[in-house]
Amino acid sequence: MATERQLFPRLSRIDSETQWQLVEGLSVSELTDLSATDHEHAKFTATGGVRVTPQKLEELQNVIRSVAGRSGFPEAPSRSQAAEFDVAAAGALLEEMGLPPGEAARNEIWSFVGLVLLPDVVRWRFPTAGAERFVGGASQRNALQRLWWRAYVLRDESGQDELRLLRHLSEDALVQIMERSFLSSDKEVAREIAARVLDLQSRLPEGNVEGAVREAMKWIVCRNQIVSLASLSSDQLRDQIHRIFEEAIQQFTE
Repeated sequence: MATERQLFPRLSRIDSETQWQLVEGLSVSELTDLSATDHEHAKFTATGGVRVTPQKLEELQNVIRSVAGRSGFPEAPSRSQAAEFDVAAAGALLEEMGLPPGEAARNEIWSFVGLVLLPDVVRWRFPTAGAERFVGGASQRNALQRLWWRAYVLRDESGQDELRLLRHLSEDALVQIMERSFLSSDKEVAREIAARVLDLQSRLPEGNVEGAVREAMKWIVCRNQIVSLASLSSDQLRDQIHRIFEEAIQQFTE
């Protein structure tokens, strides 16, 4: 028998602004004390599943804090520790929350997670960040929302290391893919591009990679304006993306 979908609390835009005023300026330890599994103004959608229990939310808190702890939490993370956390937390959020994409698209859920449930982890990961890292938003700047979507879109279900794309792609490459909705909205397109980026990273000097990726992405945007990449067959998509990246590699090899 299928498990009934769990519904997560939602914090409205107005209530998120009020909560941000409480969160802003507080330290990691102060935010740990402030964090909670409920909020007096949190709402649940009326239908479509069962409300997630406070116990389940506390489990999620503990799991993500444990993941952060392996990367130095609550002490300020190094660049490599932050990257390690992003990969591990992405997988943990996807696994623990069990959200269907339609529910994960609700920014109010991520406002609750960022401002109420795990504000200490958000502050730890982005020590000087403003509200955009705590509040859910369409731009996927929310510290934890962006990780869930990375894992959902780029998880490699064909191999043993499902998070290999997240593990090996540079942050710039991830942003280039995930913050363009016409790419991140189609798993096959996003994963094909990610695979080609990995190939490019292995063939060019480190100093040339970012420029080559950005050049390839520029041509992908242009190509998508002519014909939707999502409408292509798998073979056509693979051929189109391969050609674009080979040209970028050649350009930055000369």
